[in-house]
Amino acid sequence: MIMLTTILTALIAIFLILTSAIIMPIYGQAKQNTTGLGGQQGQTINDVRQSRLVLLQGIDNAIVRLVESTPGTSAAQFNTTHIAQLLKTDQLCAAIVELTKLQTHVIDVFGQEAANKEVVPQIQNLIAALKTQESCSSPSPPPHASNQSKT
Repeated sequence: MIMLTTILTALIAIFLILTSAIIMPIYGQAKQNTTGLGGQQGQTINDVRQSRLVLLQGIDNAIVRLVESTPGTSAAQFNTTHIAQLLKTDQLCAAIVELTKLQTHVIDVFGQEAANKEVVPQIQNLIAALKTQESCSSPSPPPHASNQSKT
């Protein structure tokens, strides 16, 4: 029942975010902090931010379920406070990078199968929603990954 509620909440939040993603480009970045974004939909930037946080809460809930079912793990390993702050302050590209790191960490700790059942789809849904709101260039790989040259 909790999983169904989480999924339903996530879908509603995605709908709200996608709706706002259509409105924001029309009215431009300069008017994002106004209280109507054109007045037609009545959705404010605060509504959009709240929708992002609802999706992140769904991710947190899924992680807690995994932690509770996996001995030796702790929810403290998956603190998303920083991601929430990025979402609140519209730093969407940075949030996408952090969500990608979180996804990797969840897979590393719980394994691909468990992560895919509980958390990964929710993280990917939030990332997809954020990408519709913000044009981000691809994050550069870490210096140790591919930028080392052989001498």
